[in-house]
Amino acid sequence: MVIFICKAFSCIVSKRKKVTWKLNIDGHSELIDKAGYKDDEDCRNFVRVEIAPKNGSYLSPDTWVFKIDETERPRWFSPSHEVVCWDAHKIWMKQLYK
Repeated sequence: MVIFICKAFSCIVSKRKKVTWKLNIDGHSELIDKAGYKDDEDCRNFVRVEIAPKNGSYLSPDTWVFKIDETERPRWFSPSHEVVCWDAHKIWMKQLYK
């Protein structure tokens, strides 16, 4: 079993490009429950994603880095899935820094 440490902006993105996230929820498990998904490795229709500052500082972030928080990237995951995650991250930043 692999255990991942979640970052401040964690989300899950579905095969259909629906992004689930919530301000102050860093854990993917809670987001999976919120979205109503079943966490079945053999038939998973979502991916855990994190976007975090490369320098680790949320007060003075440098470059934001996109990461799929899974052991493998699913074949269905495309650049447009990453784009919708970045769009959600922009909304998250507006809420966080207001």
